[in-house]
Amino acid sequence: MGSRKRRPAQEGDAAAASRGGGSMRGTIWYLQWLRALGALAIVLLHAVRTLELRPVLLAAAPGLIWAEDLALIALTRWAVPVFLMMSGALMLDPARPMPARKLGRHVWRIAFVLLTFGLAFCLMEAVFDARTLDGQVLATAVLNLLTGHSWDHLWYLYATLGLYLATPALRWLVRRLPWEGLALVCLVGWVLCCGPRTLVLAGRAGPGTVVLADALGWAFPAPYYLAGYVLHHDGGRLARSAVRRGLVYALGLASLVAMTWLAAARGMVWLGLPECLAIMPYGAAFFLAARRLLDARQVGARWILTLADYSMGIYVIHPLFAHVLVLLPGMDQAFAAAGSPLALLALQVAMVLAGVFGSILVTRSVRRIPVFRGKI
Repeated sequence: MGSRKRRPAQEGDAAAASRGGGSMRGTIWYLQWLRALGALAIVLLHAVRTLELRPVLLAAAPGLIWAEDLALIALTRWAVPVFLMMSGALMLDPARPMPARKLGRHVWRIAFVLLTFGLAFCLMEAVFDARTLDGQVLATAVLNLLTGHSWDHLWYLYATLGLYLATPALRWLVRRLPWEGLALVCLVGWVLCCGPRTLVLAGRAGPGTVVLADALGWAFPAPYYLAGYVLHHDGGRLARSAVRRGLVYALGLASLVAMTWLAAARGMVWLGLPECLAIMPYGAAFFLAARRLLDARQVGARWILTLADYSMGIYVIHPLFAHVLVLLPGMDQAFAAAGSPLALLALQVAMVLAGVFGSILVTRSVRRIPVFRGKI
């Protein structure tokens, strides 16, 4: 079917409804569910990764962290691909006007978050490394921000900024290609952008593949962005056909099983990274399943709207609380000395709770500052 004639989910819908100050009419519930659950999935993933990157904590319970890594492939690795798909579903919709001024506001929103929170994180890291604050440290922080060397998770904001800048060209493509053509572009882009990078990470790339990975690998978010439009607006073709729907789910399940088996047998946990080939089928199946199961029923709740409303703030801010918990003097040694996986689980639970509720509190606070309203 063609583009669905209904109002897309606006960024303010969740905020207004969650505060009881607006109607929930027109809310696309499955996108709100994905925003909310995706934010929780990212916090959970980083709680495990934070322990994994602390040698003393990793050595205290390697079996626990290994088991968590395997479980998180299914539980969390879908989140970033689906976030990219959601952006494409809304930003590429020809029925949703996107004049230059409106697109500029989207671009400025991401740039503003980078110039504030991103710069603050760069400055924290530079001060921590130099153990002082001076002009040179400030210059290093600014340079790191401009060159994309902020905290690792903020790569998503740089990618989103690039996708927004490419949106006019992609919207032109969407208006001119039929559903089959767009699906083919997604598939070709996925293979070209993610295939060579996967071979490089696997250590099986020749010189030509390395060159191709360097030339195209940086564009890997684009196939997800375009796939989001295809699955959201034309996904009815897949959802209505049991054969096509079953094929998408089968491919998603096969990719999940393959990623989990290779991670368990060969330590290839990195296959769940969004720049690798394996995660796209799983992310697409997850997205389509949510569209089919939740959209038709319009199943929702206000807590979902609240989490969706704060999803950007949660994504950007949550690692700060995990870092504080493990960097407190003697904290990681104390948990490692406990010698119990339960102690590390307790630390992870604290990271998740602090990451979610602390980020919401910080976001609520900065939204009171006029310049931050509507930005995070």
